[in-house]
Amino acid sequence: MQSLTVSLNTTVRHCALRRSASAGPSAVLLIVLVALICGCGPGRPEMVTVHGKVTFDGQPPPGPGVVFFAQVSRPEGRPQRPGLAQFDESGEYQVGSFDRGDGLVPGSYRVTVECWKDVPTMGAAGTSYVGSGFEPPTIEVPEDASQIEVPIDVPLAN
Repeated sequence: MQSLTVSLNTTVRHCALRRSASAGPSAVLLIVLVALICGCGPGRPEMVTVHGKVTFDGQPPPGPGVVFFAQVSRPEGRPQRPGLAQFDESGEYQVGSFDRGDGLVPGSYRVTVECWKDVPTMGAAGTSYVGSGFEPPTIEVPEDASQIEVPIDVPLAN
């Protein structure tokens, strides 16, 4: 029984050594593939600072919320990247795409505003402050701008 244990342990150790030796080229290949997929380029594209103020029927928002910017078109050669901004009771926001407040890539964006009285859950639909039928604007972020201001007035739900 003892020689079987030694033999089994030796076989297990031999397989483990073979597996770790062959993992070297696989690990290098994996690192190269990740670098190619993620890119090693010069960095992020040029961004345009986008900021503004959300109001509800011309008044400050009834609570905090989020503004989503979904890119619907872009100049040729530019990446497609959405944006996001949070606002508080003041309504002020600054959009971020890669980092908070870094702006948007030039292009056209469909805007969506979320501001909840009762946040939706798995069992309940939630109650939004945004009036039904609100058609948010589509905005243009020009390539030649360094910053733009986008005020958004939302109808308050009844």
